[in-house]
Amino acid sequence: MKNITFPEANIKIAENQEQYNTVHAFHQPKDQGGSITMCFELTDEEVKEISKTKKLWIKQLTFNGPMTPIALSVNKNDLIEAPNKG
Repeated sequence: MKNITFPEANIKIAENQEQYNTVHAFHQPKDQGGSITMCFELTDEEVKEISKTKKLWIKQLTFNGPMTPIALSVNKNDLIEAPNKG
C-alpha cells in the first residue's frame, strides 16, 4: 500500500522525516474543526487479500494522547466536499 497524491492534495506530511514516508494530503481547516484526507493505493496482492478476508487493519499513532475520530471510504466524495460554486 502506498500513499498517492491527488488533485486536491495541498500539504505533505513528514516530508523531511527519515523514519516516515512522505504523505500527500488535503487539509481542510474548516471541516468539522479541521481534517486531513489522504489516499492510498493497494497492490494487487492487497486487493486479493481484502477480497478474501474483507478486512482492513488500521493503526493510528496517538503518542499517548486521546484518540481522534477517523473516517474511511472507497469514495473520495464521501470525505472531500465539492467546493461551493456561487
